[in-house]
Amino acid sequence: MRRGFSLVEVMVVVAIAGVMASLSVGLGSAFVQRQRAQEDIERVRSLLVGARNHARRNAACVKVNRTSNKVLTAVLFTDASLGCPAAPQAVPPSSGLVELRASTSMTPLLVLGVEVSSLIFLPDGSLALSEPATIGVTDTDGRTTPLFIWPAAGVVKQGKPT
Repeated sequence: MRRGFSLVEVMVVVAIAGVMASLSVGLGSAFVQRQRAQEDIERVRSLLVGARNHARRNAACVKVNRTSNKVLTAVLFTDASLGCPAAPQAVPPSSGLVELRASTSMTPLLVLGVEVSSLIFLPDGSLALSEPATIGVTDTDGRTTPLFIWPAAGVVKQGKPT
């Protein structure tokens, strides 16, 4: 009686293991990219909610700018015509106003499909806009998930990927 495996049998098992390993690596990298995009969506939403909350809590105006396709900043803003009080010279580190650098790209800030340079949260937490605004986070597969910001309440809600 013969013991062991033939070279052909070992080669078949190694080939099957190689195919399965290559498939799992591909699926794993797609999963990581989706997770990274989801984290960016949550970070953008958190920045917008934080800017709104800071405006309400401190009776101040906060401007959110998209400075590049991967960077959002939130800063204190002064404009007497909008009822925004004079902002202090320095923003305290505890203010929560930060620069967000995303790993995926973000679409421009849009109001009814028209690009705007910034979103301004007023002291009552509402937006200085009459129509809803959107910003989309686009993953590496080209899927864009929109975040909708409603003017009256400044509420940020995530939409479905397009």
